[in-house]
Amino acid sequence: MSHPQTTLPLFAAVAALVFGLSAPGAKAEEYVVDVRIAAPEEITLTVPLDENNEVHKGFDATVRHPMEFEDGEPCGYDERGIGLALELTDFSCDGEVAECKIELEISRLAGWDSQTTVGLYRLPVFQSRSFQTVPISAKLGEWLIDERWHANAQDLPDLEKPFIRIRKADTPPPEPAE
Repeated sequence: MSHPQTTLPLFAAVAALVFGLSAPGAKAEEYVVDVRIAAPEEITLTVPLDENNEVHKGFDATVRHPMEFEDGEPCGYDERGIGLALELTDFSCDGEVAECKIELEISRLAGWDSQTTVGLYRLPVFQSRSFQTVPISAKLGEWLIDERWHANAQDLPDLEKPFIRIRKADTPPPEPAE
């Protein structure tokens, strides 16, 4: 048995709630993270936060190289990421201040091992550095310069110190840090 006079208003209230939450313009603000490094030239990478307000960016490429040899021929391989890998989690923003955790790794192929050759094969040499934060706070649009990162990067002159900023996606990026 149906009750049209009570069912219709209930349906209308549920529909208004569902359509109101998914209506255009009701979308949460979107944010991006900019990472600037200068190795060997200045590069700024902009990555949007996903629908969960996180970033999970893997390395730009991988290098597959022999690691195990039998009778001078490769029989086992390893893969190594190069470029920039970024993880940003636990993001929240209260007005103009964002909080998050950041893990950043910068890795590059630095050359070839001139002292170790197996048959006709020389092994690659990589330079890499990892940077991690406990939850940090940063003003939106301003470069975050974590002195601990810069102290950790002193022994790698070819990999410049990273700078990070978080901003709303619809705002133009500010000028580079000096």
